[in-house]
Amino acid sequence: MFQRDGAGDKNSFFKKALQSAAALALCAGLFAAGPAKADPIRIVTSVVPPLTNDSETERGLLYDVMEELKKLVKVTAPIEVILWTDASKIAQNEADVLIFPLTRTPQRENSFRWITKMFDMKRSFTTLPGAAPVNSPEEAKKVASIGVLERSSSQTFLKEYGLTNTVEFPSNKALVEGLAAGKVASIYGINPMTVSEWRGIGRNDQLVFGTPVEITGSFIGASLKGNLIKVDEWQSAFEVIQQDGTFDRLLVKYGLN
Repeated sequence: MFQRDGAGDKNSFFKKALQSAAALALCAGLFAAGPAKADPIRIVTSVVPPLTNDSETERGLLYDVMEELKKLVKVTAPIEVILWTDASKIAQNEADVLIFPLTRTPQRENSFRWITKMFDMKRSFTTLPGAAPVNSPEEAKKVASIGVLERSSSQTFLKEYGLTNTVEFPSNKALVEGLAAGKVASIYGINPMTVSEWRGIGRNDQLVFGTPVEITGSFIGASLKGNLIKVDEWQSAFEVIQQDGTFDRLLVKYGLN
């Protein structure tokens, strides 16, 4: 389901050699022991299970990844878990703000600096257990109604395909609750998030996922304003946690490997 950035190049000896050398150099130099930086930067996210969560015990895959990156870059700023609409506004209007997980779309391209891609995510039309799958936007146009998260890249995609039978929901939880209650015939979103929210409302039966329509990258982004966030440092830190096994360990922890 997930493909880490650069996973397709693992057969390249030279790429692996360069990455390993870079990781060693970073560990010896850039990320050598030393005081943490003063933190006029902010780091914002929202509750997007299983990627980020408000649980005190399991904060989500990407939350934990960001904590590991903070250690390497020596940043102590707390990760602020707020509404996604607020996080997006803050990152676009304030200086020196990191935001994640951020889907890279043409509409957002010039609104952020793009730090690094964490992984690729599948998106499908999803129907209730026992229902027929919806495998394409063309098939979705024939469905009575399609639920989608408001102000999301999923909503943008459906609009671009000319779907007019959409119903907007304010959160992923409300989205799956709407499907369960029969308010919509299908929903469209990121598959692992849909499964996580389905389990969260107490359902253990299996949803029906259509053929993946999109495979989109999930990124760490940064505000355009400010000069305190060094993109190369964060990119190098992510290379380190890929090389030393930290990223793989976190994938296993959250059952996303």
